Amino acid sequence: MTYRCGIHIPGTDTRPRVICDECGSVLAVRQDRPSPMWLLDNKAPPGWVLVRRETDDGVWRRDYCPQCKGGHTEE
Repeated sequence: MTYRCGIHIPGTDTRPRVICDECGSVLAVRQDRPSPMWLLDNKAPPGWVLVRRETDDGVWRRDYCPQCKGGHTEE
């Protein structure tokens, strides 16, 4: 999953958001509320699928939006 927190960097989109690792679609995370539980629990956003593998090199993780989740299996 590509998660961008709401850090202000001039000339960039500063909204907290999750980006699909296949198509690049964006799910905005509301700024006026606490972080969602799925984010704190290291899970995929609702309706998305998470593929995660632990290897000797570390953790490999990909999140896929509802349009891209077909063909990917959850772990």
